Amino acid sequence: MGDLVSICTALRRLKILHVLTVRRGQMMRSIHFFDAIAGGEDAGNWRCGSYFPYCTTCIIDNNVINNVVTKSPKVIIIGGGFSGLSAAKHLLCNGIDDILILEARNRLGGRVTTKCIGDVTVELGAKKHGFPCGMPNPAVHLAGVDPSFRRWLDTDDVKRTLTRLDLDGMSTATVSRVLHIIDDVLRSMENIRSTNNSNVYGNMESVAGVRLRSVIQSFPVEDQEQVARLYTAVVKAACAGQPPLRETRDGGGVYMEVRDSDIKVTVGYYGSIAPYLEHVPESKIRLESPVSRVVWGCSLCPNRGMSGPPAVMVKTEQGDEHVADYALITLPLGVLKANAKSMFLPSLSAAKLDAIDDMAIEHVNLVYLSYAEPLRHWYRTDVHNVEACGWSNDVKTIRKLPDSDHVLEAIVAGEGAELMERLSDGEIVDGLTAIVAEAHPKLKRVPLVWQVVRSKWSSDPYCRGAMTGSNAQVQKVLSEPEPVIEGVKPVMFFGGDYTCPGMPSSVRAAKMSGVREAEKILNAIKHNDEFRVSTAVPTTST
Repeated sequence: MGDLVSICTALRRLKILHVLTVRRGQMMRSIHFFDAIAGGEDAGNWRCGSYFPYCTTCIIDNNVINNVVTKSPKVIIIGGGFSGLSAAKHLLCNGIDDILILEARNRLGGRVTTKCIGDVTVELGAKKHGFPCGMPNPAVHLAGVDPSFRRWLDTDDVKRTLTRLDLDGMSTATVSRVLHIIDDVLRSMENIRSTNNSNVYGNMESVAGVRLRSVIQSFPVEDQEQVARLYTAVVKAACAGQPPLRETRDGGGVYMEVRDSDIKVTVGYYGSIAPYLEHVPESKIRLESPVSRVVWGCSLCPNRGMSGPPAVMVKTEQGDEHVADYALITLPLGVLKANAKSMFLPSLSAAKLDAIDDMAIEHVNLVYLSYAEPLRHWYRTDVHNVEACGWSNDVKTIRKLPDSDHVLEAIVAGEGAELMERLSDGEIVDGLTAIVAEAHPKLKRVPLVWQVVRSKWSSDPYCRGAMTGSNAQVQKVLSEPEPVIEGVKPVMFFGGDYTCPGMPSSVRAAKMSGVREAEKILNAIKHNDEFRVSTAVPTTST
C-alpha cells in the first residue's frame, strides 16, 4: 500500500492524474481516487476540467471498486428542429432520461416559421410533406364520408384548413370524435345567428370558448393540444370570415385566443411542435446554444477502452461544455457544409465529408405582399415562370392566397433567391410590382403594398439554404453513424430530412429520421452492459 501511495503522490505532482479518471452519469460522491489515497489537500474536490477540459467530474464509488459499472446513458442532440424533437421524444418515451437538446436559435422548430400578414397566417419555411407543397390530411376523408359533416365541409375554407392541418399522432377515432363535436358546436352557432341578435358574435364567442374548455378536458393529456388546434382551426374556417376567435402574435409563434375558454392555441405549422413539448421538458433544452466544436473518440476517456462507446464532448460558442455517451447531429445540411471540416475533432470519415459536399442545397425564398385594397377589385391573373432581368428572373410564381383577399405570395428559387436576400424590402416590392403590372396591362396602377413578410434562408447562419435535393446513395452515407472503424461501437449519429434515402426535404422526412436514429441509439445502449435504463413503456414516435 505504501508503494501505491508513493506512486499516486508522484502522479499528482506531475498533474497527469486525469489519465486514469472514471466518469459516471449518476454521482454518489465526488472524489478523486489518487488524491484520496495520497491524502492531498484537494481530495474530494478535484475536477479534471482543471487539467483536461474535455472530461467531466472524476468520481469513484462502490460499483467502480467492485468493477461493476452501471450508469445511465447520456445523449446530446444538436439541433431543435423536428428531427431532434422527434428523437428526444422517442428516447424519453423509451427510458433514456438523460438527454439534452442544444439549439442555436431562440426557438425550436428549425425552418418551420409561421407569421401573420394582412388577414392570414403564412408559412415562410418547411411544411409537412414538402417545401412549399402540401398533401391532403386524412381528416378530409373522415369528414367527407360522414353525411352529417357535408353541409359545412362544402365550404372551401374548411376544406383547405383540414388539408393543411398536421394531425400526426391523432388516432382516427379521436379525429372522428372531434369532428362530431365541431358539428354540434357549428349547429349551435347557426341557431345563434338565426336570432339576429345585435350581440350575435359575442354570444358565438361564448359558445365556442366554453365548449372548447369542456372538450379539452374530456380528452387524454397527450391529445389535448392537437384536439384544440383541430377544433379552433375548423370553427374559424366555418365562420366565413367572421370567426368567434382572434389571432395574436407572441414571440416566434402565432396563436388563436378563444374567449371564455382561457385557452390560447398555436396556429399555423409552427404549432406542430407542441405535441413534442408535452414529452420534452424545458430542463432538457438549451436555446441560443450554437455548437462550435464536437470532440469525440476513445482518447477522451482511456478507462473505457475499445469495448464501450467513446465519449463525446460538445462545446457551444458561449464556452459551455457538455459530455455525453452519444451525440445525434441534426444540423441543417447547409450548416454542415460550412462547418463539418472544422467542427469535428477528430475529423469525420472521408466518405461522410464527401457525401456532405455532394448533397445539393437548393435556395428558395417566399415573399408575401399585403394590400389595403381588396384583390378582387383589381387582381385578375396569377403569374408563372417570369422572364425578367436580375433576381426577378427566378420568380417562379406570384399568386393570390386562397384564404385571403389581400395577400399575394411570390416564390423565388435558384440564384435569384440568394441575390434577393441582399436587397431591401422596397427593392423587392418594386421588382414584384413590375411583374404584376406587366401581367395586368389594362390596370392603370398597381395598388400600394401595405406590408411585406419574406424569408432569408440562404443567409441565415443557422440554416444556409432552404431545402435539399434527393440522392438516395448519398443520403444513405449521410445517415450512417460514426466512427466507421471495425470493432469500435458508434458514438455519433446523424438525422435530418436530408438523411432519408430517396425522400426530398420535408417535415415528415425530418421526423422519420429522428425516430430512426433514436432507435439506433437505443439498440447501441441495449447491447452495452455498461448502461442501465430507467423503466419505461416502449413506444414509437412520429
